[in-house]
Amino acid sequence: MYRILTGLILAATRFISGTTEMEKYIYLAGPISGQKKADAEDWRSVVSSKVASDIVCLSPLRDRTDFSSISHHRTPESTRTDLLHGIQIVARDRMDIMRCDLVLVNVLNHESISIGTVGEIFWADAFRKPVIIIKNISSVYNHSMLDALCQWRFSTIEEGVDKINILLSNKK
Repeated sequence: MYRILTGLILAATRFISGTTEMEKYIYLAGPISGQKKADAEDWRSVVSSKVASDIVCLSPLRDRTDFSSISHHRTPESTRTDLLHGIQIVARDRMDIMRCDLVLVNVLNHESISIGTVGEIFWADAFRKPVIIIKNISSVYNHSMLDALCQWRFSTIEEGVDKINILLSNKK
């Protein structure tokens, strides 16, 4: 019911303002913890620059991000800090996936599994968002459950962006 009312309000607002084109949103999922900041940012910048102008990229990097490796040796204070940080990450990323039209997952050349990225794929399925995954043919992310949740699989970012533009853009 909430989504229907929100859609009606958005449509009415666009009608009154004379705006007919609707922006589409994609969420850019991929490993962050333990990554170099440049590695996490570069592919997201490439995608943002190559999608059609009516498509908006939602990046988790727009907010405070923790690139440190995950530690299993915690003090009570670091446990509290990590818990608060985790709560904020979950709230932001889940909200973004709820409002997006499609999730693009890039796990190309990653040798370990990101729990956060896998969680985002499952959220996308729960919220009925289509998923495009970019991964190597031989990948640690090859798993029948993940494969079932990702509707399109590509081995290059360019192929993924081409599919996004075909699926979402109103631009000719």
